[in-house]
Amino acid sequence: MFYEKTGYLTEDYKYFHINDISDRTYEFHYHDFYKVIFFISGDVTYNVEGKSYELKPMDIVLVGRNEIHCPIVSAKKAYERIVIYLSDIFLSEKLSDSFALTDCFKKASLEHVNVLRFSHQDTTRLFDVLKRSETYKDSKSFGADAYHRLCILEFLVKLNEYSKKNVVSYNGRVVYNEKILRVIDHINGNLKNDLSVEALSAFSGLSRFHLMKVFKEYTGYTIHRYVTEKRLNLVSALSDGGMKIKDACVEAGFSDYATYLRTKKNYKNTVRPEEEYSGRSKEV
Repeated sequence: MFYEKTGYLTEDYKYFHINDISDRTYEFHYHDFYKVIFFISGDVTYNVEGKSYELKPMDIVLVGRNEIHCPIVSAKKAYERIVIYLSDIFLSEKLSDSFALTDCFKKASLEHVNVLRFSHQDTTRLFDVLKRSETYKDSKSFGADAYHRLCILEFLVKLNEYSKKNVVSYNGRVVYNEKILRVIDHINGNLKNDLSVEALSAFSGLSRFHLMKVFKEYTGYTIHRYVTEKRLNLVSALSDGGMKIKDACVEAGFSDYATYLRTKKNYKNTVRPEEEYSGRSKEV
């Protein structure tokens, strides 16, 4: 089956501070917005686009738009984290000719490092901003919403500053397959081209059977599902950006608009209905 897009974001951002113990098993999924997880405590491994990271307290997880991810959470320990959903519009304002709020996400995706581990000093500064933001989050005092928004912006500016000045690295335990990462990069950079299993097998040097098996093992997706969802997401992104829908379909690798519609219809009939996150226990 297809894995689902989960959650809706109708505001510029959403902020959650959750501390819970649950035996829930999370499925691989994606969002059409950006997500930051500030990990505080628990026993959690976070999977993002073919890599699995063992988290330590004060790690920061960056998940870009439409990136496939899934946490593996131990039910034996409380999982405490701060989660921020960020809309594309909220992050789209370019602060200078050389700096945008999305830079840290782009760098994480490009370098396949979705978990950041800064110095104790830098991490403490980031955490202090988030704690300060919580004093305004549910406050009824004058200007509280504006102050909370300013804190989120301050956090993002500092996050990008620290990401830019540091060589992005993750020195914890991480599990991945180099050839699968190359295949993922190839798929996302060539959605207009032939991405059949046969073509990807030739590109990777792996047999069809081994490629399909290992790809599913590391990403949680079959190759066909992964390629199809990435193409559907690209059509949405291009059309939202002003490109004509028929041109967007071709650019994303569909032979024509009719094929895109048929694929989208089959996709909607396959996935479960999208679930809006309305409570803390559903936030990951």
